[in-house]
Amino acid sequence: MGNGGNPGETREVVLSLHSVHNVEHAPNESYYGLATNHALDTELRVTSERPARLSANLESIISVRIFLHCRGSNRGGDRPVGQLSIPVREMMETCGPGIYQTWFLLDDAVQYDTSDRTRLTERFRQAMHATSQELFRSRICMSLLEASAQPNEWSNSDAEREQVTYYTPLFVSHVQALQMTRAYFDHAERSSSADVAESRWQDAAVMGAGLPQRSGGVEAGDGLGALPGPRHGRRRP
Repeated sequence: MGNGGNPGETREVVLSLHSVHNVEHAPNESYYGLATNHALDTELRVTSERPARLSANLESIISVRIFLHCRGSNRGGDRPVGQLSIPVREMMETCGPGIYQTWFLLDDAVQYDTSDRTRLTERFRQAMHATSQELFRSRICMSLLEASAQPNEWSNSDAEREQVTYYTPLFVSHVQALQMTRAYFDHAERSSSADVAESRWQDAAVMGAGLPQRSGGVEAGDGLGALPGPRHGRRRP
């Protein structure tokens, strides 16, 4: 991955699962992932503390499915909450030679279908680009880098080669963070404006002033104006 390569050249990559957000769970449930390159007989367990090592080439598709586990229970009862599939060649066209701490929306957990690469690519790009438009959908933060990459050393002055190689994954991550931060601020601003407007409406209703005329001939200002009903569908960050 890091410097490209031939389509059939296989390299070891490391998939790291940093965080899972917006997944409904019980207090005693924790998350983990099962990763696969669709060439293994078994899936590899991945957590925030234990990454998964896989082999991949440009034609590979790497997938991870997220599960919730209830502490103290049998793993047979773990429930899947979403998944993501990454077509490596198309990922490199979008993110550069890897993925670094980037958020992706989760698709529903269904049986993997890797036969339609075009559709997989569209869903992958949508999962990355739509995070700032769908702030409250289930999502994961993850990295996918060659095993030789050492992100903790990228800031060192003598790591110029690595800084050049992994500039694009870092840039993509930072741009996404900026977009999501802006989206959260916009959401908070809209929520605050709506709260102020509702508060003023309720104050006016309590005081019996400034209400529009109601059906049935009751005039505004008679103290009988009904309070607005509860609002639905607006979530707070």
